[in-house]
Amino acid sequence: MDTHDQPPREGKILPDVQPSRNYALLLQGLAATRIVFTLAVLSTFVAAVTLLVLGTIETFRTVATLLGFGEQSLSLPQVRQHYIEVVDLFLVATIMYVMSIGFYQLFADSRLPVAAWLKVQSASDLEQKLIGVAPSYVPDVAGIVSTVAVAQDLGFAPQGVDLPAYAKKFNNTSFAQSVLSKP
Repeated sequence: MDTHDQPPREGKILPDVQPSRNYALLLQGLAATRIVFTLAVLSTFVAAVTLLVLGTIETFRTVATLLGFGEQSLSLPQVRQHYIEVVDLFLVATIMYVMSIGFYQLFADSRLPVAAWLKVQSASDLEQKLIGVAPSYVPDVAGIVSTVAVAQDLGFAPQGVDLPAYAKKFNNTSFAQSVLSKP
């Protein structure tokens, strides 16, 4: 700690204080903990790529089934369900990717060449980026709930799920009332 940066108190000059070796090691150790966030960067990136690949595979499987290359045919509600699930995978992958890029910029290298809307300089920047991406996911949750309702009607999903309560968890009560309260 350097006392030359501090103004003297009532005409007295404080003595110079030299940081101890332990203090220097503590600072180096704390600075090195940012490397631990490499795990978060890698994990969220791998999760994003995995979800994108799975969404792509599901898309091609659905198209192949529609073209008659599958063992069974799909009804329109089933096709809709498949594609809503694919969109869900892509939206979650986008959130994971934004988190991965943000963690990398915060803890590894802020000079990463990314689009302007992905540039992160602080934790609050990352939070704002996630807030910008996450609302696009909320309407998709409503779509998933409606798809589950259709799947239940067709016998493809378990009947024990309380869908209005599920939708209310996402503060989407108008959706729960209008779609799920059908006889």
